[in-house]
Parts: sequence; C-alpha cells; structure tokens
Amino acid sequence: MLLPEPMLARSGPLPTGGGWRFEPKLDRFGALVCTRDRRLRVRSRRGWDMTKLVPEFAELPADVQLDGELIAWGDDGNPDFHRLSRRMLHSDRSIPVTYRAVASFDDGPAVCDMIVARGMEGVVAKREREPYRPGARLWVKTKNRGTARFAEELAGATRAWRASTR
Repeated sequence: MLLPEPMLARSGPLPTGGGWRFEPKLDRFGALVCTRDRRLRVRSRRGWDMTKLVPEFAELPADVQLDGELIAWGDDGNPDFHRLSRRMLHSDRSIPVTYRAVASFDDGPAVCDMIVARGMEGVVAKREREPYRPGARLWVKTKNRGTARFAEELAGATRAWRASTR
C-alpha cells in the first residue's frame, strides 16, 4: 500500500500580510497514517515504516489518510522530542504518544510571542485556501532560536558540515 508524500515546510521569516494561518511548530516526528483496506500503515516523511511502533493506532477507522505529528508530551506540558525519541527509536512503550492536528491562528506575531514565552520550537505558516500538494514546500517554518533544540540542531549541522569539508 502506497502512502502519499507529505507536504513540507521551508525555513524562512514569519510571513506578513493577509491570507496566512499560523500554528505552533512542535518537536515531533512527522507521520503519514493510512488505514486503507483495513490495514494500518504508518511511515515517516522519508519512508521509515513506524507501524509496529504505534500499535495504539490500530483502532483508527478504516479508509483514512492523515498527515500529522507524533508527539510525546513533557512534564512542562510542551512537546518533548527527547521523550519521543526514546519511544520511537528505543521502543520505550512506557512513553505515550499522541497523533495531533494543531489549532491554527490568524495572528502570526501573537503565536510567535506565545511560542517564545513557552520555549517551544517555532511557528509554521500556511496559506489560507492553499491546496494540499504532496512533496511541495509551500509552508514556511520559523524556528525559535532560543530553544535548546535549536542549539542542538545547529551543533549537529555544524559537525556534519565540518565532516563533509575534510
């Protein structure tokens, strides 16, 4: 069974002007879920089959296709990528995960201020009335540079760049 390609985001500044919706960018694993022919399939945007790692999704209705986020919540009420990694990469089934659609808002700067205040990852901006285009990078993600995750990602990218120039 083939799953659709996810729609992706490109990095950039928070868009201004009308016609945008804004939502929190969560520390998560993106996941495509399909229950076509009453058979559950869950995969990452890069094709990693995660079906066996989320047996709780077996209860989903038949014939749905979803493009969303796997999230593990931290004690502070924010998504916790390290907890999620323990669940998904180290099979720690004591860590619950949720599959969640997030609320969207029309005031990007207010969403960004809330994200920074809570120490969350960033904001994703999506054009209103934009059709879903698998594989397209029409969404814009703006990361909160004050988070520990941003520093971790920057350090990892720097190490990778240095290794590639040797």
